[in-house]
Amino acid sequence: MPPIAVFSLVLMCLLLMAAIGAALLALRPVVPRAGLHTELMGEALVHDRAGVSTTARGELERHVEGRRLQVLAWLADRKLRAARLAVDFALAALLMAGMCLLSNILVS
Repeated sequence: MPPIAVFSLVLMCLLLMAAIGAALLALRPVVPRAGLHTELMGEALVHDRAGVSTTARGELERHVEGRRLQVLAWLADRKLRAARLAVDFALAALLMAGMCLLSNILVS
């Protein structure tokens, strides 16, 4: 087997392992470091204990919901980046497999 074929097979295997690792990372639940409950409800609990007036309660609820939406969007962005990375590694591995097959056909 020519050295270029061996190199491309090894590279393909490494890329496939990286793709599997990235896919498993994408499947893993994404939770903020502080904890999901703390991140989503922490601000609301602090303001609830402080005894906010009824006039400011609407503004506070909008602020808390905006913060929750921001956290969930950040978590979804992390998840989509991991899935995109898995697809990129899988495509690179397929490209290396194709190159290996072509080099074996040309050498034979």
